Amino acid sequence: MRYRLACRFSGLSALFLSVTAFASVAFTQQVTLSRINFEGDATYSQQELLAAAGLKLGPSTQQSVQDAAQRLNDTGLFEEVNFAAQGAVLTYTLKPATASSMFPVKFSNFVWWNDRELDSALRKRIPLYRADQLPPAGSVHDAVVEALKDLLITKGIPTPAVISLLVTSRPGGKPDAQAFQITSPSIRVHSFVLQQSSPAMQSILKNPIAELTGQTWDETSFASTLSSAEPTATRDISTSPSHSFSTPHPQFRTAASMST
Repeated sequence: MRYRLACRFSGLSALFLSVTAFASVAFTQQVTLSRINFEGDATYSQQELLAAAGLKLGPSTQQSVQDAAQRLNDTGLFEEVNFAAQGAVLTYTLKPATASSMFPVKFSNFVWWNDRELDSALRKRIPLYRADQLPPAGSVHDAVVEALKDLLITKGIPTPAVISLLVTSRPGGKPDAQAFQITSPSIRVHSFVLQQSSPAMQSILKNPIAELTGQTWDETSFASTLSSAEPTATRDISTSPSHSFSTPHPQFRTAASMST
């Protein structure tokens, strides 16, 4: 038996499936898989791709094999997914999505964790998650949103809301990152304390810090506001400023620090 499925899509809104059957096999007919291979993208391990595909060795059906190809396609990580079976050996050939359609991840206001902790937590939950290349849509992106919500629930927030936005590091520039942000509850700056900064720098940053206090917290906006006030601020402040954050719920108050 030999069969092949080719999946091509432009973005995630249009999906074209072309199926060529080399034998008259009903989708429900049983097949036995002794080996499943993935080729074409070395970014992910065989185990990670197998978990994402949702297939297992042993009894299966042609429909299940096709559904697995669809799940890989739906991740948004691949421009094209093909599969072919030779006897009991199934091989998926993957064409990675273009680099221009992928974005590194930023976390705007997850003040309970630093980026490394969030990255580690997401890698454990999502086999194909990579912080340096994530599509702005698709099942992997959606899984990141849900995983971040789950993490917030562990902090006692019953119904958190999380969104993602394409952002740019240069005014007027093209998007070069994807920022995940908590929109509910509102994360606001309660206070700033500059540690080990010179008296001159404290004077320069007094007004910008007053402007930020009480506002909705966003890591990028914080850095931009301080840099606009004094470009040398990042060199003069030898240790991180300490911030405390508050939400509409007092029990959610926390403290965090950021390197500037």
